[in-house]
Amino acid sequence: MDGLTKAAGQPAIARFPVTTIQRQFWFMDQIAPGDPALNIAVRWELRGKLRASSLETAFRGVIDRHEIFRTRFADHEGQLSQEVVEQVPFRLGVVDLRTTPAEHHADRVDQIALEEAAQPFDLSQPGLLRVTLVQLAADRAVVLITAHHIVFDGYSIGVLGQEVGRLAAAAEAGQTDADLAELPLQYGDYALWQKEYLASGVLDEDAAYWTVQLRGAPYFELAPDKQRPPQRTSAVARAGCDIPATLIRRMEAAARAGGVSLFAFGTAAVSAALHRITGAPEVLLSTPIAGRFDTDLEPLIGPFISTHVLRFRFTEDSDFDTHVAATGRLVEQALSHQSLPFSRLVELLNPPRDPSRAPLASIAFSLQHVFHRDHDFGGFELISQPSHTPGSAQDLNIVLIGRPRGWRLSVEYNPDLFEATTAEALVQTLAQAFEAVSADTPAPAPAALPVAPAIAGRRAGATRPFANVEAVLSAHPEVATVAAVPATRDGAGEAAACYAFVSPRPTSLIPLETLPAELMGFAARRLTPAEMPLGVSVLAALPRTASGDLDRALLPRPLPSGSAARPQAATVQPAEGEALETELAAIWADLLDRAEIPRDVSFFDLGGHSLMAVRLIARVRERWRVRLSVATLYDTPTLCGLSARLARDLTPETGTSGAPNRATAAPAAAAAASAEGDDDWQIEPLLTEGAAQPIIGVNDVGLIIDTCGHMRDRHPATCVRLFDGTRGIDRSPRSFEEIAREYAKTIRRAQPEGPYLLFGVCVHGNIALEAARILQSEGADVTGVVIKDVWEPGYAAGLKTQRATRWAERIYALRNKIRMVRMGLLSVSAMLGSYRIIRRTGVLQLAHRMGLIERVRASDLAPEQERFVSYISAARNVYRPEPLDLPVLHVVTKITAQGKRFLPSIGWEHVVAPGQLKTVKIDQIFVQGRWRLGTKELAQEIDSWLGARG
Repeated sequence: MDGLTKAAGQPAIARFPVTTIQRQFWFMDQIAPGDPALNIAVRWELRGKLRASSLETAFRGVIDRHEIFRTRFADHEGQLSQEVVEQVPFRLGVVDLRTTPAEHHADRVDQIALEEAAQPFDLSQPGLLRVTLVQLAADRAVVLITAHHIVFDGYSIGVLGQEVGRLAAAAEAGQTDADLAELPLQYGDYALWQKEYLASGVLDEDAAYWTVQLRGAPYFELAPDKQRPPQRTSAVARAGCDIPATLIRRMEAAARAGGVSLFAFGTAAVSAALHRITGAPEVLLSTPIAGRFDTDLEPLIGPFISTHVLRFRFTEDSDFDTHVAATGRLVEQALSHQSLPFSRLVELLNPPRDPSRAPLASIAFSLQHVFHRDHDFGGFELISQPSHTPGSAQDLNIVLIGRPRGWRLSVEYNPDLFEATTAEALVQTLAQAFEAVSADTPAPAPAALPVAPAIAGRRAGATRPFANVEAVLSAHPEVATVAAVPATRDGAGEAAACYAFVSPRPTSLIPLETLPAELMGFAARRLTPAEMPLGVSVLAALPRTASGDLDRALLPRPLPSGSAARPQAATVQPAEGEALETELAAIWADLLDRAEIPRDVSFFDLGGHSLMAVRLIARVRERWRVRLSVATLYDTPTLCGLSARLARDLTPETGTSGAPNRATAAPAAAAAASAEGDDDWQIEPLLTEGAAQPIIGVNDVGLIIDTCGHMRDRHPATCVRLFDGTRGIDRSPRSFEEIAREYAKTIRRAQPEGPYLLFGVCVHGNIALEAARILQSEGADVTGVVIKDVWEPGYAAGLKTQRATRWAERIYALRNKIRMVRMGLLSVSAMLGSYRIIRRTGVLQLAHRMGLIERVRASDLAPEQERFVSYISAARNVYRPEPLDLPVLHVVTKITAQGKRFLPSIGWEHVVAPGQLKTVKIDQIFVQGRWRLGTKELAQEIDSWLGARG
């Protein structure tokens, strides 16, 4: 077992926020430290001759190239970040099996692979990658790779394979350069972008979609063979079969005939088969999405994957063709709303927290080609091989994967829940379903699909009624056996009303007469009110059949037929130590921003979520110096429960008093300035001296002043504005033309007669152009308009239908924004400043899907200003300018997308009359704080343009 050696004590050279998927993986690691389900195991066959030293050099090169492999994770008072260190030494593990008989190679490799994949990682240390070379012969070996999911995903396997192969080939040839293209970004850059992207409000539409789509959905699961443990385990086993290439071709043909993708067709077949097995009217499947939506993310290593849940509805008369069409639409909608992180979806839906189950969906399905393509690198080949999954996050994971040698259907299952025969029957049923729905004959209805006898009639949901009640009570340390039965003999009365019988452990010391009340309180902290048993009875032993199984029929029903009525949820007795509970309540109130905290309501029902849970536990640890885990909060999520648990854990030495350290809220902002007696605030004189053409800027001050300082002649300059703090133009609905007409009136007040020379940046440039057109239509003399980085609204809106161009524009802006952040031109809080500029240019509909929207906040704009810009941007978004027959100088900088996909003047070529538009490029123009970039070049271009026009 080898890989990256620890780099403890190294200073961080860069610190970034974590992405949503990294936060999810980190939180899962906090719940179950070292869970192998969070590891990714990869296996390559190495054919040909390659020295171990060359392979080690190749991996070192990849580690140097990708910051994510030199990253550690740190939690500072609940604020999680990823820190990059300069260097992490790497050592390749080598196991030599050349002297081992060849017939034992496969078993030994499997054993080594299992051991490697199960080894945990320490997320606080950089080095979340291990590699072992198992040498089988002089020209044959196996490369075993284990990486933590927090730094790696399935797509990364292909990136890693190509780079390792090329770097190893270069090392074998004695070369130091493998001619790998420079990475445009690092994963930390993407994390910075995602943070601002999520804060922009872009998720509102996606959140609304998924909330409507999944609200009220039942929890779908295949009934397990074994009683579900109180805590979900990550044990995994696998069953599978090969899928003939002819069948895949028929499925592809059927998918084309139905107008859907192969993935949508396969998803339709799997969901229909599960409906056939269970008879459930609704089936839910989770599915992974790669999340690499643009080319600049493709060469990166790191976790971009996201998970989404698909909901399928069936009726008695559902036919498969209709189901395929509905699935196609469902998949298409899911892809168009894929921005919402899974953790946010869980927070929105706020399902009951059940530590024994995966949230929202228990079964996953994926259909994909293998990530690493077999490749010949000259003296050796790297060939993808099936690898062992270290652990499973779901009950069942159905995978249909294509390799160059053929396709294979696999079902990864949790052996703590299912027998191997059940998994094998599921594989058989799915394979039969693929055959049935892609045959030349009409596809059978979902309810009529073939099903393996061993799994036929397996109902959805729990193995038996009230299994969750049994699982919870079984977790109590004083309980040996549990059986929950309907509360009435005939099952009448309120649905799901049950009564529980328990037998105590032989070692139990608790008085039996107190055990029922103890168990009711224990259950109340773990079950929803609807799940609570009506009562608990203690029997010395529960009745059993001759075969040893529980005989539930012999258990008495405590209530007469039809009389079951559910009481209110059991009231948990007050925890000892009222002072402790009061202090804990104060921490809850601070985190949840609530004035009062009910004692017996779940933390998560009060608005808490996973990251907030981490912060709560961190506060508790800091205050009371106890080693409390996040899992404890899931186990006892109520205030009274957690305080009771805390009281038990405290010793006299640690149980000190004192209020927690609370931050004091900042005072409220000062009141807005009064506009009384200030009639000319809309006109701001900037430069009053000079005889040259006056310049009027729309909502611009700093850039005009600095540019005029570099111009050949002295130009008076004025800024006109309709908004200042809380005064000025209201935001009642009006057209962009009406807004621009108000600016034109203000311009005439500032300068009663022409000629007019107007200036505007981004959306303010749109206003300057429309105001100039209005002035010209009224007979005024217009010298021209200077604009910078202004999109023509109709052209920008048209890009929405061009996927390749849309993403090209998006990644162009992303790359530029990161460059500005690293140059120090933008703070992290304003890292989407370039997107804000694009936002102001009328590409809002396009930008809303891509993160380039008007709601992105920047550090140089106060909230009221942001709202004003959003208001005029929204109006401009639906505005289409009339033809302009006046001189226009358009200065385009690197913050605006450029290249073969885009018009040089981003659409104004079609609006401004021929011969009237001049477009020039300047790398960057930036005036803010101490920065003065590009204004000299801008002044020269304006002078040249004015001079040429006489």
